[in-house]
Amino acid sequence: MLRSYPRISIVFHWDSDGIASASLLKETLLSYGIETQLIVPTIGYYNIDAIPLSKIKDFTPHLVIVLDYALKPWDLEQLEYEASAPVMVIDHHLNQLPEKPLYHNPVARGLPGELYPSTTWVLQELLRIDVNLRVLIGIAGDRGVKAEETPIWDTIEQTLRNRKWNWNKIIELAEMIDSNYRIGDYEGITRAVDKLAAYGESLEEALKDQEWLRKKKLVDKEIEKLVQTQPIKTVDNKILVYTIESKYYIASAITRKLALKHPDKIVVVAYKHLGEGPCHVYARSWKHDLSTTITLLSLRDYEVGGKKEVAAITTNCEQLNQALQDMIEAIRNTIK
Repeated sequence: MLRSYPRISIVFHWDSDGIASASLLKETLLSYGIETQLIVPTIGYYNIDAIPLSKIKDFTPHLVIVLDYALKPWDLEQLEYEASAPVMVIDHHLNQLPEKPLYHNPVARGLPGELYPSTTWVLQELLRIDVNLRVLIGIAGDRGVKAEETPIWDTIEQTLRNRKWNWNKIIELAEMIDSNYRIGDYEGITRAVDKLAAYGESLEEALKDQEWLRKKKLVDKEIEKLVQTQPIKTVDNKILVYTIESKYYIASAITRKLALKHPDKIVVVAYKHLGEGPCHVYARSWKHDLSTTITLLSLRDYEVGGKKEVAAITTNCEQLNQALQDMIEAIRNTIK
């Protein structure tokens, strides 16, 4: 079906799953002789306003594919209108189902998120490609060490054995790739798509990438400092609440690290970004299902998204404290 669209714009999430997905998809499209355009939304935002529509219009695509980026149905409608082209979605986040045929998100259709831990995994099924390094990078970026608890771990482990790869090394590579967005390097994000294609299955060569190593060193120093932060309070002996600020886009990374330190708790982080970009409230738990939390928050006037193990609010910084309280309230109503 993709072969019938000579020019395709790819709007993709800025993290390692989105980058690896874009790399896989672009490589496939190029093999079909299709002209492609890569579009990175404004980091930290998840709506139509974050997408540089003028660039898409100038490209005049025959199809727009949204990868690993959970736009709401009304934003997809507007994107289709602005681009004057149909929009296809390939994703694995919890979301509302649009009335569109080109929507490939098994989790939004009711299948367990554990079966689709990354968009790369959805993509490898859709494109019928083998489980390769980029597929694993997407899973490593979104699940990390917790991938071992998913039903597909046997398949992952078999691939690791066959290729003599180490899972922790793939997690490290995913972190290196994530460092591009964490320091706000848009050109680095786009370069990473093609660099991953060039590295192919060469894990050891990718791990030597000097650009990524330099950025990761900066980010790691900041993360290691901030994960020492003490919670400002504990709610119901289940919810640990933190307030953190940084110039880097590391709200998700900080919340993940804190949740790994406290696997029996729900970690909630009110994150103030010291620079261009929004503030966030992230909640993550490896024990409790936060799907209902996302549903409850979506009934309010927040930009909200996530998966079973994570819920996130994007808000302006003036509303951060209120968003934090609403997140805590939604979680309490979820797990009571």
